[in-house]
Amino acid sequence: MLPLSSAQIASWYPAALFSNVAVLFVGGIAAFILAYVLTFGVIAVCRKMNWLDQPAERRVHKVAMPRMGGVAMFL
Repeated sequence: MLPLSSAQIASWYPAALFSNVAVLFVGGIAAFILAYVLTFGVIAVCRKMNWLDQPAERRVHKVAMPRMGGVAMFL
């Protein structure tokens, strides 16, 4: 098969997906805000349910830390 020319690639590639940068920017901001809010929500639920990692001799933290802080970022 012969290599495609740039005109053929441009006609095949979904340029409309990347043409509106504002939509991508708003989506990125929405994802950041959602992760930020959910992080504090998950931490509050962990504290309420007492799902805390208690300090011990061989652990880094000196105070109790919520165990599931990364779940909000995953969601």
